Amino acid sequence: LQSRPRGEIVCQVLADAGIAGGSRAIRRVGELIERYAKTDEPVLILGETGVGKELVARALHQQSGKKGDFVPVDLTARAPNLVESDLFGTVPGAYNDAPNRSGVFEQANGGTLLLDEIQNLSDDVQAKLLRVVDEKKFSRLGASDKTQSSFRLVAATDANLEQLVKE
Repeated sequence: LQSRPRGEIVCQVLADAGIAGGSRAIRRVGELIERYAKTDEPVLILGETGVGKELVARALHQQSGKKGDFVPVDLTARAPNLVESDLFGTVPGAYNDAPNRSGVFEQANGGTLLLDEIQNLSDDVQAKLLRVVDEKKFSRLGASDKTQSSFRLVAATDANLEQLVKE
């Protein structure tokens, strides 16, 4: 890729991700994907419904070189009382009929975790997520031992987060 013109590389990044268009704004998105793909820093993608936030997140993962999976989680499709078990996983005894099940933190190990519509996480779960991102360790619900997981977090939203914080 180094010998190809920069614009051609950006176009290929976008095409590989299924992102179509040649406008200045789309090319800027491709440049940002190229710039941030190789970092492990969390990324927040903002945009209206239907603009392709998941495609951008997938492109970040594809260009990252990470060997693990891309794990998208739509938080609007999850029951609020089940989100924590979906993220962390469970062990038998965590609650009635709790299975021994991995959560998305384990499933995304070595890859990228997309939490779409991040504003839907409760304050309590947001605080726990921050600890997982900082420490790269977590416990399944009902477990006392810690599990290591190294994933890149990408969050997406169509909400005005600044306004939500003010409220």
